[in-house]
Amino acid sequence: MRPETILGLTGLETYSGHSHDSSACMADEARIVGAVSEGRFTRNRHHAGFPWMGVKYLLSLGYSYSDIDAVAIPWPLKEYSKRLKIVKNLYSMIPVFKARMYSNQYLPVEKKKIIGIGHQRAHAASAYRTSGFKKALVVSLDLGGPEEDVANAGGGIFVGDNGELTRIKALTASFGVFYAFVTEGLGFRAVDDEGKITGLAPYGDSNSNAYSILKDYAPTVNGLNLVKQKKGLRIDFSVVNNHQRFVFNNLGVIGSLVKRFSDKDVAAAAQRILEEGVVELVENALEDTGMDRLCLAGGIFLNVKLNKRLRELKRVKGVYVSPNPGDAGTAVGAALEAHHNLTGEKIPKAENNVYLGPEYTDAEIEAVLKKHKGLNFRKTSEPSGDAAELISKGRIVGWFQGRMEWAPHSLGARSVLSSPQEIKIKEKINFCLKQRDRSTPYSPSILLEEAYRYLKKPSESPYMNMAYDVLPHAKDEIAAAVHVDNTVRAHTVKKQLNPLYYDLIREHEKMTGVPAVLNTSFSRQDQPIVCSPEDAVNYLLMKCVEDLVIGNFVVNLK
Repeated sequence: MRPETILGLTGLETYSGHSHDSSACMADEARIVGAVSEGRFTRNRHHAGFPWMGVKYLLSLGYSYSDIDAVAIPWPLKEYSKRLKIVKNLYSMIPVFKARMYSNQYLPVEKKKIIGIGHQRAHAASAYRTSGFKKALVVSLDLGGPEEDVANAGGGIFVGDNGELTRIKALTASFGVFYAFVTEGLGFRAVDDEGKITGLAPYGDSNSNAYSILKDYAPTVNGLNLVKQKKGLRIDFSVVNNHQRFVFNNLGVIGSLVKRFSDKDVAAAAQRILEEGVVELVENALEDTGMDRLCLAGGIFLNVKLNKRLRELKRVKGVYVSPNPGDAGTAVGAALEAHHNLTGEKIPKAENNVYLGPEYTDAEIEAVLKKHKGLNFRKTSEPSGDAAELISKGRIVGWFQGRMEWAPHSLGARSVLSSPQEIKIKEKINFCLKQRDRSTPYSPSILLEEAYRYLKKPSESPYMNMAYDVLPHAKDEIAAAVHVDNTVRAHTVKKQLNPLYYDLIREHEKMTGVPAVLNTSFSRQDQPIVCSPEDAVNYLLMKCVEDLVIGNFVVNLK
């Protein structure tokens, strides 16, 4: 039988403490028809545990368990052979799962249908098999995870060649552990707040002595190998109440560095160490393989400044970063790699649709709005124009349209939007919504064809995973998005991918002359991005946004 429908899952690692960003996807003939992170449903950021609600959503797209030809997980199957139990149906599975949430996992499918894919291979496949590149160097870097032949790999170097994904090196040390160590040491949370370190780094001095001291806690590069750090560094994992916890030794080292220098200098040193090491590793691999295109996945490549450095390498002619580089993305990678293994299909398909989550009808939205007496709302035939007008007047607008994004960032489906021109708008957003550090920049959504007006050497950046240097006048037109080092984390918008959002930005240009808006995630600090109309309305009621444009409704408070 030719396998056509494959369910990709993460979250089965909970029993070992190695679990976060639990997710599920459905691949139909190698096309991703749905993909979601469990935390969007449970309202538990970086949810750890089996993605039952995600699976329920995917089945609602017109599938049943009997339609599923295979279940792919981004973890070698031998790790689970004693932990998978067949049950007759979903109803008998749920109560058993609740009673034993943190030990065994149960799937209502035949055990022979379950396919384990190496963790780093799943990361790599999530990038290569959606890139459209026939030939590319594929690099995965993260905290770590098992391959079939490696107990815990901190990354992998692969070559994609006409659909075959061949690993040429498993990396047994981890830049992910190093960066997480610094994140925790500076008082933030690993696998959540690393972006704060990246945002803080430009304020510090990367040439301080903090650099030489901290470097002993990072792996070093030797050809295509990562050599374990000089100073001992250990990390322990656990999962408590569906949250992954991290315990590092030697965190006092970071505290002492902060006292001697500053938190900014430590962040700058860590960012420099990361960039230098990964750039050297990738350059060695490019030279060794002769490749000139690059695919990137794994949590390290959520670092947009690092991605910028790699894109600017002379040898590189094209870069593709997975839309969801972290562990959530391995659900897609495992499903697509399993499809390749089962069918032999070779040429990877360009997957440019990330709007793969739930959507809601106007009737469903209106029913939610009518439940709340404190709302004014009206129907509109021009949601894009109405939102653009509000933004042009300096309002903070919650924008909720279509299917939810499959990405760690809001990409114009579940976004908070405002004017990019006024720096003061950042303070307003922080007060109303984010409560986050001032050093963390916001992002501009820019019409792709207008990106040359703001960005040096612009390119497509549909997933907001790349930083760019800005042109001098950009400070005036998108001042609220420009970071202290004269860069922006840009999101480029094409009409064919998100017509309503494109029209909003075009209408904003007609009103202001600026073909861009400030875009930040429709979420509060430490909370997941909104998923449902109820989530969005709750944020309006909490005065996190001033207006809500949801479906064909414009909503505000009475």
